[in-house]
Amino acid sequence: MKGRLILILASTAVFASCGGTVPCAEPGFYQLAQGADPLLVPDDLDNLQAHKELKIPEPSPRPPRSEDAGCLESPPAFQ
Repeated sequence: MKGRLILILASTAVFASCGGTVPCAEPGFYQLAQGADPLLVPDDLDNLQAHKELKIPEPSPRPPRSEDAGCLESPPAFQ
């Protein structure tokens, strides 16, 4: 009985450790947001309040990541 339990635990550990590489997650819908022109309000309606607009800031400039760089969620490989 004890040997069978050890065999089950060992095989579970072996199969769980063979997960391979985790694919990178696709960007969420909010990460693909882009700015747009302000809304045009008809003359017979009140103007929109400019201080309540949601402004999307420009991203900080960074060089593009290469395809083999891996996911940002993954720790770097130590050599």
